[in-house]
Formats: sequence, C-alpha cells, structure tokens
Amino acid sequence: MFKVGVIMQDKGDTAKAKAVYQQVINKFPGTDGAKQAQKRLNALG
Repeated sequence: MFKVGVIMQDKGDTAKAKAVYQQVINKFPGTDGAKQAQKRLNALG
C-alpha cells in the first residue's frame, strides 16, 4: 500500500499520495511502513 502512495507522489498527485499515506498510518500503526508514510506525509506538508 505504501508503494501506491509513492507512485501517486511520483506522478504529481499529492492529494492521493497523502490519502494513501494516511491510510497506511491508520491501518498499520507502529510499522516501518507507517513510519515511512509519516515522513513522506510530513514532507508533503
């Protein structure tokens, strides 16, 4: 799921990327994927 967010971000669709990253954080709290998603979400603002 995290990779979907990366793909959306690479395509320039930051809104979808943010939504996917938030889903990763909510569904998989405390995991490495959630930590990476939080970093990317923070970077997107």
